[in-house]
Amino acid sequence: QQQTETAKALTNNLGWVQTAWHALAMSLWLFAALAGVSSACNPLAYVKTVDLLSAMSPFFVPDTPGQLTVNLKSSWYTGRQLGILLHDSAGVAVGEPRPCEPMDMFHDGIKCPIPPLAVGNYPLLLSADASCGESSYAPMGVEIEVIEPARLTSVAPAHGPAGSEAKVVLSGSNIGGPHVFCQYTFPAGPGAKLDGSGNPMGCSMSRASYPALNFSATSVACMVPHWPGPAMQCGGAEGCKPVEGAVCDYKVRVQVTNDAKVASPENIFFTYDNKVTGASNQMLV
Repeated sequence: QQQTETAKALTNNLGWVQTAWHALAMSLWLFAALAGVSSACNPLAYVKTVDLLSAMSPFFVPDTPGQLTVNLKSSWYTGRQLGILLHDSAGVAVGEPRPCEPMDMFHDGIKCPIPPLAVGNYPLLLSADASCGESSYAPMGVEIEVIEPARLTSVAPAHGPAGSEAKVVLSGSNIGGPHVFCQYTFPAGPGAKLDGSGNPMGCSMSRASYPALNFSATSVACMVPHWPGPAMQCGGAEGCKPVEGAVCDYKVRVQVTNDAKVASPENIFFTYDNKVTGASNQMLV
């Protein structure tokens, strides 16, 4: 009999919870309807904020659109597109709210669009459902920082041997800061095959960053690494050999950062002299 009474009490409590939850959902639905929000809106977005874990590298150059990658602590809103909105320092919305890319359960991070902005700091707001309107956005305690970067116009010399390092001087403006580094991006070359993720198979080293040798407000000296060669696979009796289909371009993009936050946006390239004997895709040492 005691067990029967306990079961009845649990059933009554469960029924009360279900009734309360239904009433809350109906109230939120009515609020959304009166606010003129699309019927596709999930009304829980008004009462439950996004569980933001981190915003990766929230640093951008001015007047250039970009993408912010956000990581979440939980995904209770799976299937709904997050929305992003920025405020200025006075708390006024900058532009219109925008939907982020759909959540991909198989990849970390959600990419959200950042519009072209002037130099400054912009508080970040997110909505658990982009279709719910501006009133569903909540501040995340994170700011988007738009920074004037170093600007580059040329590199000299513009080419050098593939098998050795090369000292170059980059000319430009607004160079100088607490962390002046030379950054290098080694792209895949023409004809490279795609890997399982759809990315071209390229160099054995895709990126590198080293402190500048010296700098002034209008120039910076950098040491360009030797050509890294194609991606390698090692093991077995043959030792290491290039990955089949990997092609390493003979051009490396050179950028400068003043603060380890944003880099010069110009496309400045150093070209390795292609004087490789035998197979044209082997690394010189």
